[in-house]
Amino acid sequence: MSSYTGLYVQRYEDGTIHGVQVADPFGNSLSLDPQDYIDREVKPPIELLPDQANYQSKPA
Repeated sequence: MSSYTGLYVQRYEDGTIHGVQVADPFGNSLSLDPQDYIDREVKPPIELLPDQANYQSKPA
C-alpha cells in the first residue's frame, strides 16, 4: 500500500484519464500514471476521485 493520497484525476478532452495528482505525507504533490496509481493501491480508489476542474483543495 502506498503512502500517497489521491487528490484528483487529469483527463483528456475525450474523458480518458492520463494522470492522477497525489500528495505524499509531507504535502508534496506529483502526478502518477493511472496504472501506477492502481498498482500502488493508492487510496481512495481512482474511480472515486474528482476531475481536476471539480477539485477543491482542503485548507492546510
